[in-house]
Order: sequence, then C-alpha cells, then structure tokens
Amino acid sequence: MKPSRYTFLIVPDNDGDSRRFSISRNGTLFIGIFLGIIVVAIVFSYIFLIPMASDYKRMDFRYNEVIGERIEVLELYRDLERMKQMEIVVQKALGMDLGES
Repeated sequence: MKPSRYTFLIVPDNDGDSRRFSISRNGTLFIGIFLGIIVVAIVFSYIFLIPMASDYKRMDFRYNEVIGERIEVLELYRDLERMKQMEIVVQKALGMDLGES
C-alpha cells in the first residue's frame, strides 16, 4: 500500500522552531518531475548552449574583422574614383583629351 501523503520535517541546528510540511503523493511526484526537468535543462545548456555562445563570440570577432576590411576597401574605392576624376581634370587642363576611360 502506497502512502497518500509525505511529511517533511525540517529541524534547524540552533534552538529555532522546526517546520513540518505535508505534501500529497501527487504533489511530491510533481515536484520531483519538475526538479528533474530543471536538471535536464541545466545539463542541456552546458552541453549545447555554452559551446554555441563561445562560437558566437568567435563569429562576432570575425564579423568585426570583415566589416573593418570592407570599410577599408570602400575607402580605397572612393580614393580610386577621386583619382580617376583628377586624372580627367589634369588631362583636360593639359589639352590631352584622350577620352574618358
């Protein structure tokens, strides 16, 4: 015959009042399953989510590197366009109209 209720008695080390909790069998089962799910979730986070977080940091670092390189390329492209415009202005000023390239 299974008990219908469980009684938990908490006794402190000092002379304080002891506490008594009485929980039904279903309540105890629910608390046990709930704590089991929490433990599984914690283990899951350690196995899967923490490595993903470190991978995210690596990808974020690489992303910032790529963005920096892209900004440099855009600046070089703007400089090239300015140089082309200056070349055309100098050619026209010298009377060497070679056509726009």
